[in-house]
Amino acid sequence: MTLLLTAFACSGHDHHGRHHHTDTPGTDTADTETTTPWSTVKTPPDGDPALYFKGPRPTNVLMISIDTTRRDQFAPWSKDGTTYTPFLSSLATQGFRLDDHQQCSDWTFGSTSCTLNGRYAEEDGFVPRLQYKPDDPINRLPDGQQTIAQRLQDAGYYTIMVSGNGWLGPADNNDQGYIEAPAPFSGNATKIMDDAKSRLDNARANGATKWLLHMHFLEPHPPYNPPSDYLADEAALPPLPPGIDLSTQGGQYGATAQWPKLSESDQANLEAHLWARYHGELRYLDDQISAYWSIWESAGMLDDTLVVLWTDHGEQMWEHGNQSHAWFLASEENDGVAFFWAKDLPPQEWTRPTHSVDLAPTILDAVGLPPDPDDQTLSGYVLGTAPEDRPRFAMSVARLGPEQSVTLDDWKLVFSFSGRLYLFDRSTDRYELTDLYPDHPDDPHVLSLWNLLLPRVHALHALVPDKPLIYPEGVPVE
Repeated sequence: MTLLLTAFACSGHDHHGRHHHTDTPGTDTADTETTTPWSTVKTPPDGDPALYFKGPRPTNVLMISIDTTRRDQFAPWSKDGTTYTPFLSSLATQGFRLDDHQQCSDWTFGSTSCTLNGRYAEEDGFVPRLQYKPDDPINRLPDGQQTIAQRLQDAGYYTIMVSGNGWLGPADNNDQGYIEAPAPFSGNATKIMDDAKSRLDNARANGATKWLLHMHFLEPHPPYNPPSDYLADEAALPPLPPGIDLSTQGGQYGATAQWPKLSESDQANLEAHLWARYHGELRYLDDQISAYWSIWESAGMLDDTLVVLWTDHGEQMWEHGNQSHAWFLASEENDGVAFFWAKDLPPQEWTRPTHSVDLAPTILDAVGLPPDPDDQTLSGYVLGTAPEDRPRFAMSVARLGPEQSVTLDDWKLVFSFSGRLYLFDRSTDRYELTDLYPDHPDDPHVLSLWNLLLPRVHALHALVPDKPLIYPEGVPVE
């Protein structure tokens, strides 16, 4: 069977398979029964892996990750029910989708390195920094990363990656474990899929019987610049002020930098133009993947294939004062899209909290290479085996300096090294738009979440000692 993969536990809890809760396995909507779970992961009986198949477990892996995709713009999670990715959304609703999924970071290098390792950066001892350019020696991922690609290569897989983003590739040593990883493409998703399939076809013709193929699509990263056929919504808007050009990255960033100086009407118009272009990019990407699906079908790549799609980070539209990403670890930048699909995988809506560090151990388990529950090089869990009270973390060293966050149950705390704390109640504010901390600094959730985050603050500061650290008032610092 083929598997298609598309997208520091300082918590006081053992994060390697102990203190588990009961998770209900997927159920088949047809009359046939699902198979008995075949995973050999040694977990307590109330913590079984979540993925169940109607046939043999998968063998090969085709991974697709997507850049800069907001969860709330991707059905079935959109705010108003509108879908800009009808094809991918149909796969999500037919498959095993993760409804409360977070990423490691709010920009590509930080999120992809963590996801592919299944390991938080603070635990790994290396922190990607946005201010350093690709190929800067200080920003190169250290050798020896136990990535999903490396683990599969060690098990006899032929591994290939074709990426559209410079942060995911050989320049930063963020391609470890891939036998083939060309310099990132500047072309669209179709060019990436063409090259990727050509490389895979060649590998199979030369005897590769087990393989991992990873494709990373850059759309809809700034600039949002799809073909003109996808810009009809923008054409209906009032024109932008003279001198604003959204068709280049420099032009878009320059336009958004003018935001504070614009009138309210010009701000609203600029935002409308950006949304129209962003939605056009999503439609364009969706159409490209939809068109390529039949090619994969005719090549026999999807006959017994599991699809798992994941996104590396989202995009801010001034929800917290800025536009684009790598600004702030709130929902619009930090929430992720992730789902599995297969002809042998019953559809299910998985509502329990998940994290991108969970993808690597889940993939290994799915292909019959279950990770050791005591493997200290993995921060994540096989889906279905995470403790109910497992906190989820994120970290970024980007435009506003170091930031870290922790989410537990419905509460999220974000800390900036500038000394700021932010508190969000996701049960009433799912999109994390209302910061409760200024009016409720003594809320008991602040202290409980801060105690979870503090060891990671110490660890991050040790890795970036040149970055000033100001502790918030009223919380312990040791």
